[in-house]
Amino acid sequence: MRIKFSRTYLALVLALGCTSSALANNYFLKLDTQLTNEADIKGTNSNVQNSSFGFILGGSYNDIDYSVEYKRSEYDFSGSYEPFDALNKIAFDFSQDLSLSSHLQLYYGLNLGALFESSLALSDSYSISPRAALGWNFYRNMTAYLGAYANLNAADNVFLPIVGLKIGNNSDMGWTGSIAYPETKLQYRFNRSLSADIIYLTVRDTYYIDSSYGDAYFREESQGASIGATYNFTPKMHLSGGVFGYFDRELKFYNGSGDEIGTLDVDNNVGAYARFTFAF
Repeated sequence: MRIKFSRTYLALVLALGCTSSALANNYFLKLDTQLTNEADIKGTNSNVQNSSFGFILGGSYNDIDYSVEYKRSEYDFSGSYEPFDALNKIAFDFSQDLSLSSHLQLYYGLNLGALFESSLALSDSYSISPRAALGWNFYRNMTAYLGAYANLNAADNVFLPIVGLKIGNNSDMGWTGSIAYPETKLQYRFNRSLSADIIYLTVRDTYYIDSSYGDAYFREESQGASIGATYNFTPKMHLSGGVFGYFDRELKFYNGSGDEIGTLDVDNNVGAYARFTFAF
């Protein structure tokens, strides 16, 4: 199935998301944008600058959390090397937390997505990511996690263990944080309105591209960190912003069979982000 991506298709996704959220007991809208500086592509006379914009619209119904996400990532290449201009991501996510006892919880979820350049070919652009973990609250607000995660796509499949530790909750005063799951983050809350955080970042999404390489796949593999702050205007309205940097960046290309056909190393880069969240 091949669908040419258009504004009409995006409007349909938005309509479906709004219709589902209207039935929920509560829902939220999160807007996110970021911009980086130019970074040289090693071994070429080209460089690349990244920017992105996206939203997540979600809610909760009968203890099941769900959301629809759209993200557009722009790659502004300059020089002789320009494999593509922009990449699109559409995803639906479902998750639930179940209390098995006073100390034991079960977390599970499923993310269904399509990641593509311009043509949404579901047989090529699909991304299926199930996850499940057990959480053991062993000391006050400390919870240890053990589970598994998988990402299934047309280029290759990834299977990873989940091993994590969470200390406190985001709404707690003072220091809180988590390691590996649900993310690697250190936060300090000054008061009910203001908090600051440091977050470890990873990038590893696989996109179907259909321009310069014919039917092929692209993946950026990067690591980084961000430093930011969040201000709560009200309990339901939050504004976040900060700076980030990515290092160990690689742009990888795969053919239609999933075989790697090229890798480009990219210099480290820095950028800034802004995020607005409104709950209903």
